Amino acid sequence: RAMDYVALEEQGVSGGGKLVLADWDSDEVWTNHMAMEAIARGALGTIITALPGGDYYQAPDAIGAFDSVCDPTLCGSFVTISKEDALTILDLLAKGPVTGTMRLVVEMAENVNGYNTIGYIPGGKWPDEYILFNAHHDAWFQSAIDCTSCVASILAIAKAIKESGYQPERTLVFMTSTGEEWGV
Repeated sequence: RAMDYVALEEQGVSGGGKLVLADWDSDEVWTNHMAMEAIARGALGTIITALPGGDYYQAPDAIGAFDSVCDPTLCGSFVTISKEDALTILDLLAKGPVTGTMRLVVEMAENVNGYNTIGYIPGGKWPDEYILFNAHHDAWFQSAIDCTSCVASILAIAKAIKESGYQPERTLVFMTSTGEEWGV
């Protein structure tokens, strides 16, 4: 938040020209807002985490898949990391300056069609009852922002289930949609 940067600046700490590590309190702000504030303060990119006790991603080694809508220029590059990795970075920072690299490789295309997708893993016991895994992928229009990490998560779940040979009792439905904000 702006007030956090002001407090740091009063202590002689600036995010300008640096990667910013930010602890996400979802009650206060979304991830894209954190990234925009960091870029406005001159940061090169934002690394977002939810430290122990946070609202999200508290399972061991969990990484985030939260969506956000933001112009890539305003948000710059931002990633979400596990609380354990963030604690490692904080331990290193306590010992002195840390050098890191964050790289986002994105291809953008304009005036393209988006498609909804659906796939099933049939249930063995109650095939007419469904469990839905859903994500959206507006990022096809605005690079890796909204919410390709969610799509990757449900694809990983489907792949793991198929590769394990697990037979669900209910039919599992894996669905992705695009352009939901605009009704397209």
